[in-house]
Amino acid sequence: AIKVIPLVEDFDSILNVDQIVVPYIKAVKPKQQRVFIARSDPALNYGYLCAVLLSKIALSKVKKLEKHFDTAIHPILGVGSKPFRGHLSPDNIDNFLQEYKGLSTVTIQSAFRYDYPTEQVKEGIQTLNQRLPNSVPEFIEEEEEKTLVAILAKCRKQYEKEI
Repeated sequence: AIKVIPLVEDFDSILNVDQIVVPYIKAVKPKQQRVFIARSDPALNYGYLCAVLLSKIALSKVKKLEKHFDTAIHPILGVGSKPFRGHLSPDNIDNFLQEYKGLSTVTIQSAFRYDYPTEQVKEGIQTLNQRLPNSVPEFIEEEEEKTLVAILAKCRKQYEKEI
């Protein structure tokens, strides 16, 4: 069987991840669904603050979907090792897992492997395997989300102007 994993990586898709996932869940009625949320590329396209906030909004939204459907949703976050790209590095795993709650899976980029000593990399992978999934995301209420979206729009506009 082929299972679809939606990848959301642009501003509007990440912000509306629930509207992308819901029609699929209604049509297919899967028991489990993975959703891939980009974190690294949005930083390049919209700036650091936008990338962080978009990720957290998306994680909150997909977790809320679980309450409405009989489907376990397992978010994947695509991150890099550098702070701007997500800061998932062997020497920052604890902070990363605290910052991005509600993950089932993370991707790692080549810098995770090649910019650190082999033993540290192995320990990092072992830690990720032991600690993921990592609790539940912070729930963002509708009013708070509206405020965040307004902030995101301003940050995005300024970032694009600078770039």
